[in-house]
Amino acid sequence: MNSQLEILPRESKSTAPQSQLSLRGNVVEKVFDRFGDLAPVVVRRAAAAHAINRMFPIRGWSEQHRATALKRIERIPSLDVLKHDAQRLHAAIFSAATEAETRLVVGVMLDGLPAASSQISVGYIDAIVVSILHADDDRSSGDYPEFKGFSSHVLVGVARKLWDEQKFAPAISEFLAIAREKRAEFWRALQLTERLIEIRENAEDIEAITNPDLSNLPEDPDELPF
Repeated sequence: MNSQLEILPRESKSTAPQSQLSLRGNVVEKVFDRFGDLAPVVVRRAAAAHAINRMFPIRGWSEQHRATALKRIERIPSLDVLKHDAQRLHAAIFSAATEAETRLVVGVMLDGLPAASSQISVGYIDAIVVSILHADDDRSSGDYPEFKGFSSHVLVGVARKLWDEQKFAPAISEFLAIAREKRAEFWRALQLTERLIEIRENAEDIEAITNPDLSNLPEDPDELPF
């Protein structure tokens, strides 16, 4: 898949300009085509964070240990689901948007703010784009995690938040603060997902001794608490 978002209006016999709502939806749709809507995963992991952090790998092979393992297998999403979540979260954290993608999302974000037109200038747009592209330049090579900019998914998350909460164009510092907050949410969800992978793998190793029938366990992550 092309790394560019390639968000262009479809050809139409109508000469009317594409509406702001349609263009906004098009941008969000294209970004979600690449990463999926991660909001449900982020919300679900955040809600279960306390329970997840209290779980540790099972060390032992008693009947009680096997019962604990089966309970975890019943409650935790499958490894396929968890690893897919982890891949999408990782991409949304570390796959930095290109300048073209950044300009596109920023432009559509501003078009969607009803009172922003009087504030917008070429200088403002250039400044916010440059600030986004170089937001992590002051991080040293030893900083962890090694963030190198914001993904299109993070930028769309910022735009959606601003559309919901504001009428005016944000200060650049405000935009960057929200972007860092969104990226941090994805990072926390990734950490919790990786922990669930470890716990699920351990539970399957423990339970493999008894060769249980797992065919009837729920696979839809919406049916599970994590």
